[in-house]
Amino acid sequence: MPWPMQIRSLFVNITLCAGAGLWLAPSSARADVAVAGDLELDAPFDLEERSAPGFTLRVGWQLHLPAIVLVPEVGYHHVEFGNEVTLNRGFAGARLAIGEIFRFGAFAHVGFGNAAFHREGEDRELSDLTYDVGGFFDFTLLPLLDVGVHAGYGRVRSSDDGPGLEWVPVGVHLALIL
Repeated sequence: MPWPMQIRSLFVNITLCAGAGLWLAPSSARADVAVAGDLELDAPFDLEERSAPGFTLRVGWQLHLPAIVLVPEVGYHHVEFGNEVTLNRGFAGARLAIGEIFRFGAFAHVGFGNAAFHREGEDRELSDLTYDVGGFFDFTLLPLLDVGVHAGYGRVRSSDDGPGLEWVPVGVHLALIL
């Protein structure tokens, strides 16, 4: 199965699980707003540039069931791979975690991305579908604060037959639950 089909299938499955969770949610479930920030090191595929620091801002609605947390969210991601490649993307997706104090989970997002290439003799832009998938581990000592680490895979497709931009993000994140 090609990557875009796997991403779409994962996104559909997360959405169906979210709907089932809302429908079957016991009265002890609660929903809160989650505001999060990620600091990460993004390692590009097929670029001469080395890894670069990036950041992501996310806002979502956290549905907390006993031992399960689902966060549908929207966000913005930015990274500059040296002076040659700048990536900006907006996305929507979800995070699904299992656990209370220690949480293991997965995330998937889809959206619109723009990668601008400024190399000698080459100025081009990719503006197309973007997606990312990955996993994370959170530590939730206080009910209002989640701290964790994450890793994944991200891509901005190319609308023509040229190469897209792919990267591996590895980083830390902090979420404030309001």
